Amino acid sequence: MLIMPGGGAGEIKKWGIENFVSASKSIAQSVNKSCHINVLLGPDEKDEIVFVEKLIRSDNRFSLYINIPIKDIAKLVDECDLTIANDCGPSHIAQCMQKPYIGLFREPNTEWFLYHPKSIKILPQEGQGIKTIQPQAVIDHAVTLLKS
Repeated sequence: MLIMPGGGAGEIKKWGIENFVSASKSIAQSVNKSCHINVLLGPDEKDEIVFVEKLIRSDNRFSLYINIPIKDIAKLVDECDLTIANDCGPSHIAQCMQKPYIGLFREPNTEWFLYHPKSIKILPQEGQGIKTIQPQAVIDHAVTLLKS
């Protein structure tokens, strides 16, 4: 699994690293198989980097990639069974490759989302921020995609 908890536009487009990590662990447990969780972050996401670096020291299921080239992002997306991401530049690689993808968006942005049978867009309730998206919604969609 690949998670992209960053967002170049700042906090307004971020679901939160804690949500990503918690949901990822629950997804791995729900599909009842060994699951490695790759975390992709940009160089400006310093708080998230520190969080994941601490996590890696106690949980070897996680790997961290920081500011890697597009060709390496594409390879990582291709190797993973699922990508879960905020609306960010690298997330569009997973969509365009038509790999299993869950996108967390703060607003509909239909022009920024590629609909295909393996893609799901999750939005907060109208007037709410992205951090109000319930982890269980992400978990349920992820398990469905992984089992199909």
